[in-house]
Amino acid sequence: MRPEQCGQCGTLLLGEDAEPERHQVTEIPRLTPVVTEYRRHCLWCVACGAWTQAVWPTTMPTGSFGPRVHATVGYLTGRVGVSQREVHDIFMTLYQMEVSVGGVGALEQAVSAALAAPVAEVQQYVQRQPVITRGIIGLIRASANSAGRISSENLWRGANAQARRHGLGLPY
Repeated sequence: MRPEQCGQCGTLLLGEDAEPERHQVTEIPRLTPVVTEYRRHCLWCVACGAWTQAVWPTTMPTGSFGPRVHATVGYLTGRVGVSQREVHDIFMTLYQMEVSVGGVGALEQAVSAALAAPVAEVQQYVQRQPVITRGIIGLIRASANSAGRISSENLWRGANAQARRHGLGLPY
């Protein structure tokens, strides 16, 4: 924004301001879900009379929700700890998108199944490592009982809590 005339006398203003005063406003863009509809036709052959239906594209997600919906549900319930009912409310409020509470549960299960192999791989990798870090040593000390003995149950609980803080949940 540049003033066109002097605020004092009304004379035409020329030139450049090398250091204009700045004011920035940050806004979240409107979130609108994108619905992609796939259609496959079934046509009748005039030569032999058989019906043939087109094949679904291999890139088409198999369920009603795409990978970003899965990722958002996984993040909200797994990382942030939001309940299924709250996820339903969040999707309605932010996206004007209906995801039933049961649907949220199904999405959670799908995300868990998709992450099972990578989580198992990380678990195996960590268990094979020869070095215990200072964070683990502190965890071991915290797991000791009053007699100074380390409780494997407390150690495992503490490790699981620490893993969840880093985005991994280990099975008990």
